[in-house]
Amino acid sequence: INAEYGNCGYDGIGSALKWIYNEKLHDRTTTLPPQSNWKSIYTYDYVPSGWTCAAAALGDYTMVYVPTACQQGAACRLHIAWHGCAQGIEFVGDKFYKHAGYWQWAESNNIVVLFPQSRSNVLRGNPLGCFDWWGYTSHTYAFKEGVQLSTIQRIVDFLRK
Repeated sequence: INAEYGNCGYDGIGSALKWIYNEKLHDRTTTLPPQSNWKSIYTYDYVPSGWTCAAAALGDYTMVYVPTACQQGAACRLHIAWHGCAQGIEFVGDKFYKHAGYWQWAESNNIVVLFPQSRSNVLRGNPLGCFDWWGYTSHTYAFKEGVQLSTIQRIVDFLRK
């Protein structure tokens, strides 16, 4: 993510969200949200027994954007925004989760956005902090039993409560 990210005249996040939700969304907001809309969840509380965040190549914290209306009890949807390789907090700080354009659409459309974080793990062959798309965590990586997917599902289940 560089300084020009999002400044090319194309709103990829808005286009993707409109396609995913198959409907017209309210225009994105340009008003900065209160810092209290940003939450962090301690990922370790959700990893399956026998795993650590480091072994699962997951960040210590999963970031969440909770729109103002959602905090006040409005019905809200949930969207999971998976970062790419070398785009997690370890590599770019808050640039992906705060500056990619998700919160602007989320705030004006009552969408809670979950930003899971991967991390590098050289011993597992993942020096760029990619989510597991080739099996470095286990042969179940692409199934709901896979450590990364099951961890995120547990966080989703927690957010639904």
